[in-house]
Amino acid sequence: MQNDKSIYRVETEASYLGDIVLNSRNISLDELYERVEMEHGRRLAKLFYYEWELVTLREEVIGQEREHGRALALLFENESQKMQLQELNRRLSEAAVIHEKDLKMAENVQRSLLIDSPPATVNYEIAYHYEPYSSVSGDFYDFYIDENKNLTGMALVDVSGHGIASGLLTVLTKPIFFRTFQKYSDQPIEKIVEYTNTNLIYQIRASEYYLTAIILRFVGDTVEYVNAAHPDVLVRKAATGRCFPIKPEEKPAQGAVLGVEAMNYTYEPLKFTLQKDDVILLYTDCLSETKNLRGAEYGQERVVELVERCPVNAKASEILEQVLSDFRLYTGNKKLMDDLSIIVLKKK
Repeated sequence: MQNDKSIYRVETEASYLGDIVLNSRNISLDELYERVEMEHGRRLAKLFYYEWELVTLREEVIGQEREHGRALALLFENESQKMQLQELNRRLSEAAVIHEKDLKMAENVQRSLLIDSPPATVNYEIAYHYEPYSSVSGDFYDFYIDENKNLTGMALVDVSGHGIASGLLTVLTKPIFFRTFQKYSDQPIEKIVEYTNTNLIYQIRASEYYLTAIILRFVGDTVEYVNAAHPDVLVRKAATGRCFPIKPEEKPAQGAVLGVEAMNYTYEPLKFTLQKDDVILLYTDCLSETKNLRGAEYGQERVVELVERCPVNAKASEILEQVLSDFRLYTGNKKLMDDLSIIVLKKK
């Protein structure tokens, strides 16, 4: 009922203003404004002023058409539209500047949470490459190092999608992986992943995103490993020169994705041993799934063959550089279609 009254009042005022404008052509605008303000208040006077401008513009268009013809009247009208478009472009430019500042801030926040150089540890050489699809990335990595500089664990995580939303989720979820790994360090590694998943579901349940991840724990020469729907971990043995994925025979190693309440939470742990100069290589799916100009994916087999060709005495950084160089050559340096992360660990 209140809305009906408001609509009636607005329509009545508009009709009233129209009558004043049309019947007051011999009175100046200032005189009319003062008259309306005195009799009906400032709000109605302002409405009158806007109505006056609209009527004046309409009369100008009609006058131009009468005096110079339809073509010139359309030109006049087009100029008015051009001015409106210029104002719209100005506002869009201002919004773009603000968006760029916000994006830069998000990039800086994310990068502040990631180490900017490989950590020095007593048991492993570490090299990595991190290349976002855009300013911010849906990938993140973390290395867990004890007070004696031993690498005790690590995570490589890929949030679904890419861009700002995925990047913001990395900021939220990276501390969850770290805190859970530290808090439950005495638990089986599959339990650590399950506890992490429970926490992730609670934190991001309102979103439509999920995570894939590799979690490793290092205990002496033994590596404990859980795969949550991520590309396989590759290992190159120095003694034989062979490189191969770590997975159970006759079935994949991947478990369910993380952060989705409806998924099956069972994660199968794997164990393998490393000797001096053995190599572990981890990556996000951008590496294996990026296609060349003919539409063929780079693929896991090509990574395996390339790592096998690297000398046993090659450093972790040199192996990484070989993979990156071959990847760039194969794909023709085409623009990435996803975030790219590659990590190489070499046992000391």
